[in-house]
Amino acid sequence: RGDLESQIAQAESDITRSLAQDSLVASSHDTLARVRQNQYRLDAAMTALAQALELNPNDAQAWHFQGRLLIYSGMPERALAATHRALEISPRDPLRWQFFHHLGFAYILMGQYELAAAWCQKAMVVVPFWLTARHLAAALAHLGRMDESRAALKRLAELWPKPLAGPLHGKHITRTSNNEVYLSLTRQHIAMGLLK
Repeated sequence: RGDLESQIAQAESDITRSLAQDSLVASSHDTLARVRQNQYRLDAAMTALAQALELNPNDAQAWHFQGRLLIYSGMPERALAATHRALEISPRDPLRWQFFHHLGFAYILMGQYELAAAWCQKAMVVVPFWLTARHLAAALAHLGRMDESRAALKRLAELWPKPLAGPLHGKHITRTSNNEVYLSLTRQHIAMGLLK
């Protein structure tokens, strides 16, 4: 399959060709936004996603992705509205656990640990996901709820038995962001919570 960089370059080539043939397909702009995010070009990703949402303002997944991009851009407060919009459009979405997960993620980066824990717990009920367990453990630790935090860490180890890389545990399956504000918030609210 080749290395990640060549896969991203191929995806960029394919989606650019698709958009040249028809620039009015919302999902093509959404795909371009995802390619740009993987290139760490978050402003370009936001531009492409804005075009997707202009063409299809009722796409819950696009609204959710906008919320994720805002988190990765170091703007978790702005991510809340986009992610809540996704939930309004598709309250029974099969991937709603991801909406819950990213609401929890945004709240933890804002230092609102009670809300972060509540949304992470809601996500874990729908689909237990290792990254949600990590965020939940950090939020609970910040709240001084150490027994619950340890239980979330135990669940994390069950869901992802491989050692996590680095102090941020950020070297995982997908690329997210190299935005300094985002990285600083992640260190402050997640890594420091996990170190308690």
